[in-house]
Amino acid sequence: MLPRLPRWVRSIIGGIACCLLSAAAAQPRVASGIVALHNNAWDNVRVEVRLGPSTQCDLYDSPAVRTLKRGGAWAVVADQAQVVCWRREASPGAAPIVWTAWQTRVVPSAGVDDVTL
Repeated sequence: MLPRLPRWVRSIIGGIACCLLSAAAAQPRVASGIVALHNNAWDNVRVEVRLGPSTQCDLYDSPAVRTLKRGGAWAVVADQAQVVCWRREASPGAAPIVWTAWQTRVVPSAGVDDVTL
């Protein structure tokens, strides 16, 4: 069994916990938005997505490449004011893969921004 802490120690711990909780609650929360990429044109098409603070898409890492079937969608969730960059195969299914130019959208502050490839 642990000994009971003196009142002054409990008071300090309580004060620190209260300050930490207040500081955490005061932190601004970043809103998220969605850019939804829809494939309505091809049986299958590969799409690459990158996220960053500007439209200089080649500067950012690629978090993913996905294959979207006809009628499929990719909901890209990111922090508000981020830029979603995407490009697709220029000729879906052809080898080697040649990508289209980058397309961009700023993540909306609310709701979903629907985009057709």
